[in-house]
Amino acid sequence: MLTDLEIYLFDLRGYLLIEQALSQDEVVALNAGVDAILPLKVGEWAGYVHGQAYGTKDGRNLQQIYEGGEPFECLIDHPSWINKVKHFVGGDGTFDYHPSPLFIDEDFVNIRGPGGLSDSIQADIMASNAPSFAIITGASCAGRSTF
Repeated sequence: MLTDLEIYLFDLRGYLLIEQALSQDEVVALNAGVDAILPLKVGEWAGYVHGQAYGTKDGRNLQQIYEGGEPFECLIDHPSWINKVKHFVGGDGTFDYHPSPLFIDEDFVNIRGPGGLSDSIQADIMASNAPSFAIITGASCAGRSTF
């Protein structure tokens, strides 16, 4: 459940940090999923996952990562954050309900080499007429994701 403190912190900072959002088994499965897709280069496809980059310094993105298999699909409506997202973006039964359901605008894993910013898995979840809500579920430590 969303606490009054979480509502306050989101209003203050514009984001929430949800510690221990994923189990160790989920992290292992996500890392294995990324390993199975790599080395996907910019412009290449692995099924419906596309290798993409905006420039030379922002890393490589594995776009549409929810197509990378079950570990990524489980992130779509993960119980550690889905109700929090619905509260802030607007979903059934929330303060700002929109008739359109939430939808994923984009989702990706961002991979950067040494000296780059941390790796992340991000999903932008949106509702009609509502702001984007980005979920960054992990950061890299020595090349492996820690969530």
